Amino acid sequence: MDALRDFLARLLDREEWDSSLSLEALEAAMDPLAWLMVGFVMGTIGLALLFRLRPPAASREAMGAEAMPGSLLERLRQNPAYLTPAAILQRLGSELVLELLEHWDQVEDDQMSSRWPPVREELLRLLSAQHAFGPIRALMAYYRCTDQSEPASLRIRRTALIHKLGQRRTLPSLENQPPAQLMVFTDGQEPVGELGFQGRIHWLRPEHRPQMSDGPMVELDPISFHSLEAATIKVRIYRSLLVGSGFRLHFTRIGQDWIITKEELEWAR
Repeated sequence: MDALRDFLARLLDREEWDSSLSLEALEAAMDPLAWLMVGFVMGTIGLALLFRLRPPAASREAMGAEAMPGSLLERLRQNPAYLTPAAILQRLGSELVLELLEHWDQVEDDQMSSRWPPVREELLRLLSAQHAFGPIRALMAYYRCTDQSEPASLRIRRTALIHKLGQRRTLPSLENQPPAQLMVFTDGQEPVGELGFQGRIHWLRPEHRPQMSDGPMVELDPISFHSLEAATIKVRIYRSLLVGSGFRLHFTRIGQDWIITKEELEWAR
């Protein structure tokens, strides 16, 4: 050990730096005890790195189970914000994302579902942006628009309703408010069909617009078809006379299906 201390002291001496800094000098300064101490230090560092980089067996098992789509889906059914929407779609795929969308749209507990709306909106946006068969099929199933024999106007309106209100298509009434109503404004030539809204539905001409109700109300304007592949519709949602918002939804036709490719918030109060 004395030889090692002398060697280290000479390393710190600037005058002897060049002549002392060599592997041969270091080996000559080491005795068996010094080598033992070096080995002990290196072994300790190696074990620390091993345990740092390798998770415990229980954690590895949990990670392996979570990697299974079914297990991850169950986790997301408990907490929709557990992963980002992009990670959810990447790890689950469109079919299981559809199951997740349908599950959370049926949850009525406001405290449990408060984190769901932004996740839902981003998942729908990501699905529509892919323009692939699987995601489009999942979107059409979610929007209840798999029957391509239905008029395009009916499918567009149903899609708009579900997109903004969820699959239950309901707008809760507050205490002392009348039930929710849906006003569908058309040009008079559009076929009437089932939209699944949970409330009273009125099919009207734009010039027959009624006075605002004190209860919740949804308005769907006439559909504007800009081409064979593009359309827009305006949606207004009034939760009361003082609270509401208006949206413009842009639709693109892919095959026989109409998907929402852009959403704009026009006003809110």
